[in-house]
Amino acid sequence: MVTSAKPNLFVIGAMKSATSSLHDYLNAHPDIYMSSVKEPCHFVPELGRTKGLEWYMSLFEDGADAVIRGESSVVYTHMPDHPGVADRIAAFAPDARFIYVMRDPVQRAVSHYWHRVRSHRVEENRSPLDAFREENCYLDYSDYALQLEPYLDRFGRDRVHVLTMESMRDNPLAAVSESIRFLGLAPEKLPTAAVQSRRHETPGVVTKKIGWLHRFRHGPLWNRIGPMFPKSIRKMGRKVSEPVAIDRSSVDMTEAIAYAQSQLLPRLERLDTLVQIDQSVWTTLHSCAPAPTSASSHPSV
Repeated sequence: MVTSAKPNLFVIGAMKSATSSLHDYLNAHPDIYMSSVKEPCHFVPELGRTKGLEWYMSLFEDGADAVIRGESSVVYTHMPDHPGVADRIAAFAPDARFIYVMRDPVQRAVSHYWHRVRSHRVEENRSPLDAFREENCYLDYSDYALQLEPYLDRFGRDRVHVLTMESMRDNPLAAVSESIRFLGLAPEKLPTAAVQSRRHETPGVVTKKIGWLHRFRHGPLWNRIGPMFPKSIRKMGRKVSEPVAIDRSSVDMTEAIAYAQSQLLPRLERLDTLVQIDQSVWTTLHSCAPAPTSASSHPSV
């Protein structure tokens, strides 16, 4: 095992905050090697995505000569669902540095919701308001103070760099250059053309599959028993398992946004005691919206 090829940089989130784009931007710098596998999730073993330490270390072998070797796994800041990640990283790479990207926390929660609607792994059929009320992860993952505290406590403020997705959107070269300076490298080496594209933006129209039905229809059991059913039944099965297109603009998010604002504003006050971020760019968080009602009027999606 090539111990010198250990990662020393972790992009730890936040989910739905342009971490995939940042991963690519950093990788374009000649002194930085970012793993070809994004989201290896090695330090959250309960997810079952890691294939062991040898596999994890192999992700960085090609970057053995790089000054900075990094990976990006947003699940590293999914408190309280996955505690202890900062301690695991500290035991493995005590000199590590971290980058955490934040975006308007209400917009992040909304994007997270649509991500789960179109996901094959998660069955999200609730209205946005019901989902925000019933599933803690939507607002917890937007509680940036909650997510940052384990890293600040374990590694110190000088080892954790924070920035906003809005700064990357408005001036990506300046935002990425600041991150590169934090790593002790020369931002002048970064090709400016490398920061022009963005990845994984949620489309205006999302497609949703009935996950269990889609998996069943394409699984080995159906392959065996499917031919036994009449053609009309098979045709109906194909139809109901086809993706459903949902125009996001047709779904009224007003009450869900108001509820998220009411819950997140008090939490975000604590962020100011930890890091200096211009929260005025988070316009959805601070916009006026009617108070949420006790019952949801949204259709299920």
